[in-house]
Amino acid sequence: MRTRNLCSGKILVITAAILGSMGVLAGDSWAEGKPSYHPAGVADPGKAPGPTSPGKPDMMQLVENYSRLPLYFIENRGQVASEVRYYLPGPGPRIAFTSREAVLSLNQGQAAQIRLTPLGMRPEVQIKGLAPQKAMVNYLLGSDPKQWRTEVPTCGAVLYQEAYPGIDLKFYGTGRQLEYDVIVQPGADPGKVKFRCKGARSVKVNADGDLVISLPRGGELRQRRPVVYQEIDGRRVEREGGFKLAKSPQVYGFTLGAFDPRYPLIIDPFLVFSTYFGNAGGPGANNVTAAVDDAGQVYITGTTTETAFPTTPGVFQTTLGGSKDVFVAKFTAAGALVYSTYLGGSGSDSGNSIAVDQEGSAFITGMTTSSDFPVTASAYAKTRKGIQDAFVTKLNGSGSALVYSTYLGGSDDDFGNAIALNQQGEAFVTGVTYSSDFPVTPGAYQGNIGGGCDAFVTRLNLAGSDLVYSTYLGGSEDDQGYGIAVDATGAAHVTGFTTSTDFPLNLAFQSANAGNTDAFITKVVADGSSLTYSTYLGGSGNETGYGIATDAKGASYVTGSTNSDDFPTANPIIKRLHGDSDAFVTKVASSLFPKHLNIIYSTYLGGSDHDTGNAIAVDAQGCAYVAGTTTSSDFPTRNSLFPYRTCDAFITKLNASGSQWLFSTFLGGSSTDFGTGVAVDRQGSIYVSGFTYSTDFPTVHAWKGSRTGSSYIAFLTKIRLSGAGEPVNYLLLGD
Repeated sequence: MRTRNLCSGKILVITAAILGSMGVLAGDSWAEGKPSYHPAGVADPGKAPGPTSPGKPDMMQLVENYSRLPLYFIENRGQVASEVRYYLPGPGPRIAFTSREAVLSLNQGQAAQIRLTPLGMRPEVQIKGLAPQKAMVNYLLGSDPKQWRTEVPTCGAVLYQEAYPGIDLKFYGTGRQLEYDVIVQPGADPGKVKFRCKGARSVKVNADGDLVISLPRGGELRQRRPVVYQEIDGRRVEREGGFKLAKSPQVYGFTLGAFDPRYPLIIDPFLVFSTYFGNAGGPGANNVTAAVDDAGQVYITGTTTETAFPTTPGVFQTTLGGSKDVFVAKFTAAGALVYSTYLGGSGSDSGNSIAVDQEGSAFITGMTTSSDFPVTASAYAKTRKGIQDAFVTKLNGSGSALVYSTYLGGSDDDFGNAIALNQQGEAFVTGVTYSSDFPVTPGAYQGNIGGGCDAFVTRLNLAGSDLVYSTYLGGSEDDQGYGIAVDATGAAHVTGFTTSTDFPLNLAFQSANAGNTDAFITKVVADGSSLTYSTYLGGSGNETGYGIATDAKGASYVTGSTNSDDFPTANPIIKRLHGDSDAFVTKVASSLFPKHLNIIYSTYLGGSDHDTGNAIAVDAQGCAYVAGTTTSSDFPTRNSLFPYRTCDAFITKLNASGSQWLFSTFLGGSSTDFGTGVAVDRQGSIYVSGFTYSTDFPTVHAWKGSRTGSSYIAFLTKIRLSGAGEPVNYLLLGD
């Protein structure tokens, strides 16, 4: 994390995060007894009323609420041992800051302390509290009021000023995680900075460049390999650097490559906290997809069969309506639940895709068999026509009411698989229809169904009361739409699969179906009357395009699955099929002069088993983010957060030219985990959604840290990357 400049000149900043299984240690050696602490105005948690007390939270609720608070540091006003200047209270990591060192107390017994000692630190170092907090802390120790300490101040950071000549040490919290900065002023020598981890069984740097501190009684603390960069004239310039072990046991420092001493230099590892969210139905539960708004608030939808799914007060629907319902949930950028609601009627309803507008309204599409699916008075279609119809619903920003909700379909089966918005907030939907009377509009590109089933592309007006356009998209066999994106011109970019040899084409770089099933990429003009381009994408095997995104220039980015060893590649990172099936990532763009469609890059993405790309997003720099599922232990990774377990979700970031993985990680536990959705915000944070059967899906400082029930459970993971593609933190949200 970049820090503010604490001195007048240029600085060099080394940032590290302290990670691992840290907790409260009862009877810490630096504390006198067991002091009672609580925020001013809040009852002492040790004397909290039980659950039978009406209107008051029980102990477990107090502890849960407390664990969600950000880290803060308490000044010592005589309530703990005199050598302690500031300390971090529990639950979670507990750290005391003395004039000699930082003492980390762990949840492994009194002997399990790690003392992080800056070797050679000036004995006269000044310790200051920075960023004063509004909260005060009261300590009511014993029955003698003279021993009580009230309105003890708290702060957001602790600074060891001039710990070394020209070098400060700063400790602070991000979320519930502790970080520290080494702030080096011009002319100072960062090589002087060394830390001893007294009490550790061992300290080592692993193959990924992470610093691993083995704890006395098992477990570890970990500091991820730092990312090193400078900002020069508004550009981020990557530098080399990392951890360096000293010859003495338990001692480490930092190694730095060449850098410009006139500019600050930042070394930035990542930090972690995580949780589950809600049961997502039984085996075969469908996509859990995500969208993010301009404020970094994230929205997910999916399907649940659970009567006890976590809903919040005041939302549109608080009970399960039928055999399964859609769920919609919204979280703040920090991971707090804003709302969670069911959406459905008395039949079977599935939420397949979500989008969000500038006002924070959520747009959802999926499938319903409910004759009483909630629709609005001005809806385009108020009644279901077939056994199952698609639906399109707009939910207000608080999740309390429908802005509009409508059926969409004909007299046969219809599915809404993906939804996207234009700049005006109109919804575009694609999916699959078996209906010969699916609603189409005059002047639409294709007015009749071509085969057994066709893809469709439908644009609704702002009120959801009418169709701007609606068209079939397909040939004489089976065609299905799975992904849609809308560019700045209002054109819809669509992908899916086709078995048709006569799928509608224009400017195609591949003019024939090369296998039994091919993916397709189609761009539909804003009024739905024609195709800007349309092409097959596939080899002699089978391909499906599951996700599509578009950048500011109107290029299309597609991901999906292929089992063809002759899948069309261009400038690939991985040139050949490695397993039974691989994910793929393909970028295409059209040119006006001359008018044609080009593959910018196209690559396999996978290992020696099964790999599928399910969703894709693109940031402002043209970097692509792919989420999916892999059973390959050798799936290509870079700076992976977790090792491969069994069937894992994955998230991979490619650079703008498609020539390099900037970041790629497994994400999962010891059972099956599926990555089905991805979004990226303006700050470059990644949001990965999906569902898991793992009871040990990684959770730290969780909103809820355990999987409940016997079915799949949804998850949402937030990963913040540095400019060089290193993970800075991840957040897993859920029930």
